[in-house]
Amino acid sequence: MRPTKENIIKRAKALDDVIEKRNAEELVSYFADDRVIELLGSKLNGKDGLRRAIKWMFKHLYTITLVPRTIMGEGTIFFVEFTVNPRA
Repeated sequence: MRPTKENIIKRAKALDDVIEKRNAEELVSYFADDRVIELLGSKLNGKDGLRRAIKWMFKHLYTITLVPRTIMGEGTIFFVEFTVNPRA
């Protein structure tokens, strides 16, 4: 079954809610074991790489704002592009 645009948006919102709750393990559960995250020019592989990205993000979450620019999804692929801005 192919995900609908509405389902992708719903999952993106749920993911955002988990980030705001700062629940690292729940956040990790959203990703496949072989996923790759690119964060500020660095590629982080697997769930260990994801945990490092989460640790960095949670450390800086109060000093930056992540502004979603692009949200796309097809099949099992989910892509969100953010602009990282200093928090005012």
